[in-house]
Amino acid sequence: MYCKKIDLIILSILDNNKLFGYMFNKMKIFNKEYDIKTINLDLSNFELKNLPVEIFNLINLKMLDLSYNQLNSLPIEISNLINLELLDLSTNQFNSFPIVICDLINLSELCLSNNQLNSLPVEIGKLINLIYLYLSNNKLCIFPVEICNLKKLRKISLPNNQLFSVPVEISNLKNLHYLYLSNNKLNNIPAEIANIPYLQTLDLKNNKLQYLPIEILEIKYIIDIDTSSYDLDNLNIDNEILIFNNLTNKFNNIPFNIKEIWLDKYLINHKLKLPFGCKIKYF
Repeated sequence: MYCKKIDLIILSILDNNKLFGYMFNKMKIFNKEYDIKTINLDLSNFELKNLPVEIFNLINLKMLDLSYNQLNSLPIEISNLINLELLDLSTNQFNSFPIVICDLINLSELCLSNNQLNSLPVEIGKLINLIYLYLSNNKLCIFPVEICNLKKLRKISLPNNQLFSVPVEISNLKNLHYLYLSNNKLNNIPAEIANIPYLQTLDLKNNKLQYLPIEILEIKYIIDIDTSSYDLDNLNIDNEILIFNNLTNKFNNIPFNIKEIWLDKYLINHKLKLPFGCKIKYF
């Protein structure tokens, strides 16, 4: 019997439970009778607390959008989706990272932003094909070193967490282009970040940096730091350099030990009251 080939099927189920059940019954039959090369399934904004078991029969699924639901766990059967490349679980109710995700080794994009995650498992290091990782607006305190083994990563988004530090192994991510770390509790940044060859954006706004390595100047054109990045009352006494891409507020309490302040060449320094002997430099 002739088998029709279908390149792309997109399902958006947003209305009611009857339609939801009906569509999945049809999909079970459909997946047996047709040679489906790619299936993108959008179940966002449906107030789901559990996933319908029919999903796990769609072994050719490439993209699964489950954002804006009420999920707090995932069944082990999701590991049946061996061809899944994109999984969006943002804006749900996850308190812990679903470890079963780590069996989906073909994932290239994973989004768990806007949840309540407080840690990441070491098993995340199994996601060796991951390119984009979105974990903003959680409660993460530790940047696990296992992430630094994911050599294909191009973008890591971790704003609005509670991170205190970044591992020196971050320099292993030679393909990393974008690193977003704003609105955390970082008090230091490893100098090894300067060894990431393709880094285009490093966002450090609104942290409490106590030390900024001189090597950071090597990537000065891509950093994004402003006055809220520093805990000026507790700066490391050995730190003699401050760097600003933004000057949002008038700045009077620069520590006496600061010898150089580097500013974006387009900034006007009238908001700075310099300590004796401190020099302004531009990049």
